[in-house]
Amino acid sequence: MKIQTRKNLNIQALNRQLRAHFAKIKDPRKVKSLPLVDIIMSGLAVFQLKIPSLLLLDDMRSEPLAHKNLKRLFDIKQVPSDTQLRDVLDRVPTDEFRNSFNLVFHSLQKDKALEQFKFFDGHKDQYLVSCDATGIFGSTNIKCDYCLAKLQKKQDDDGEKLHYHHQLLAASMVHPKQKTVIPLCPEPIIQQDGQAKNDCEINAAKRLYYHLRAAHPKLPMILLQDGLYSTGANVLELKKHNLSFIIVAKQDRCKNLFFGFDKRKEGLKDTVEFTNTSIIGDKTKKTRTRTYSYVNALPMTGKGDVAVNFIKFKEAIEWIIDSGRKKGTNKKEEVEYAWITDIEISKDNIEKIVEAGRSRWKIENEVFNTLKNQGYQLEHNYGHGKKYLANNFAMLTMLAFLVDQVQEAHCDLFKATLERFKKRCSKIWRSFEFLLVSREFESWLELWSYLSQLGRTSNPKSNTS
Repeated sequence: MKIQTRKNLNIQALNRQLRAHFAKIKDPRKVKSLPLVDIIMSGLAVFQLKIPSLLLLDDMRSEPLAHKNLKRLFDIKQVPSDTQLRDVLDRVPTDEFRNSFNLVFHSLQKDKALEQFKFFDGHKDQYLVSCDATGIFGSTNIKCDYCLAKLQKKQDDDGEKLHYHHQLLAASMVHPKQKTVIPLCPEPIIQQDGQAKNDCEINAAKRLYYHLRAAHPKLPMILLQDGLYSTGANVLELKKHNLSFIIVAKQDRCKNLFFGFDKRKEGLKDTVEFTNTSIIGDKTKKTRTRTYSYVNALPMTGKGDVAVNFIKFKEAIEWIIDSGRKKGTNKKEEVEYAWITDIEISKDNIEKIVEAGRSRWKIENEVFNTLKNQGYQLEHNYGHGKKYLANNFAMLTMLAFLVDQVQEAHCDLFKATLERFKKRCSKIWRSFEFLLVSREFESWLELWSYLSQLGRTSNPKSNTS
């Protein structure tokens, strides 16, 4: 059987592009025992191979077969020691990795692979980009020049101690119907040069908007954000960068909006409300009732200087338990949400806007949960350094995840491997350590071909045309 693998959207082709980019990064060292590109590619190897510690990378260096595989798979002349890797990566400014994400994204654009992420909002195709922050490091002892710091109570007494930490503001292209996501370049939340106060998520968001537009000047995007961003200042900042938005609105933060909506509803002015009921479920039939309410051009503040479009949504699902001790019992689940958006709302598009708003959670489940609990070890301290190391490791982790997401969506050899391992990526990652010390591989395509055929009689021939 011949397996078709898209020429530009497999790990081998993407790593080749990334290596070419890394080779252009200015080397901060005066004495260069190893090429900088080899050191950065070795760092990427840690996260693409899901190596749990740099000591294990050192062990692989001393194993002839594993060392040969590392050099072939990542086009490395010599693998650095763990000390060399940390020392050199600590000196490379984190901004040098921004274009790495853009390279992969442009490959997706060229191959028309973004089509499946288009989201129709009623009048034009746009792309949903979910944004949220997460912690990537915390310690009371280890710190660097860019650590954030806050006082925390000690567990054993009433005193307080400084806690040092790093955070990351992530942005990923998502779609309600797609399992995979496309991570864009994240924005580190770090101590800024010359600033006495800690950096914060809102300030990082301003930098993120700027970099998103600089990298993708014509890309139509709708940013999906949580309630922290439901402020007039943030809305104006988004509009400044020509970014549409669907933002969670909570009553405690948006009192004026909810009050204004209720007033208009009472006066039967401009507000629209309707209900849809449907039967869902295969084995157990459930009645789902969705109520949509909306108003356009609602002032966010008493001043009326910033207006947004406002949605309230309620969903109730009811069913009768048909088995077990509670058989015959009525069950009911209810959720309520509200959003603000710059998209003009109508009966024709409100269901799609709500669907988009509810897909914001994908950055938590599909991105953060995967990075922290499924082999990528985002919160593991591979080394903190004095300057850029912690953030650079986080960037390389996110970059490895991006390449894996592209493979999962577009590389048939990787898909075949995933099917062979019952769609459990973690089982694939665990096989790497044994395979690389026990068998020689000429390329990633050969590695995927071998893994996809484990237990079968013959290997497929791969075709990258």
